Amino acid sequence: MRLTRRTGLLAAASATVAPLLALVRAEAAAPQVRVTGFELLPIRATSRTVWLIVRLRTDTGLVGLGEASDAFGFANTTADDAARMRSQLATFFDLINGRSPFEIESYRQRGEAMAPGTRSGHRVQRDRTGSLGSIAVVYWN
Repeated sequence: MRLTRRTGLLAAASATVAPLLALVRAEAAAPQVRVTGFELLPIRATSRTVWLIVRLRTDTGLVGLGEASDAFGFANTTADDAARMRSQLATFFDLINGRSPFEIESYRQRGEAMAPGTRSGHRVQRDRTGSLGSIAVVYWN
C-alpha cells in the first residue's frame, strides 16, 4: 500500500477521533445510578466526641459513607452543630439529588462555588466547607 497525503490524513483523523468515540461509548455503558437521599448519623465516640457520618443512598440500593465531623474542629460536637450541618448538607444535597454519583468533578465545581459562604462569619464558611467535603468523600467511596 502506498502512503499518500489522503491516507495519511485519514489515519491521523482516525487516531484523533477513536479515543473520543471510546470515551462516549464508555459513558453510555456506565450504570444509570441516581442519588436519592441522604442521612446525617451522629455517633457518640467518647463522652466528649460525636462523629457525624453522612450516608448517601441511590435508586439502586448503593450506599456511600463520609465523615462530616471535622467541620467543628476538635471541640465537642453539639446538637446545634449537628442541626447546622444537616442544614448545610441539605443545601449541597440539592446539587446531587437525582444525579449520578459518578459526576464527582461536576459536583466539586458547583459545590466550590457555594463553599466560601458569606462574610458574616468564619463558622458559616467552615460549615459549608465541611459539608462540601463530606459529600465529596461519599462520592469517592
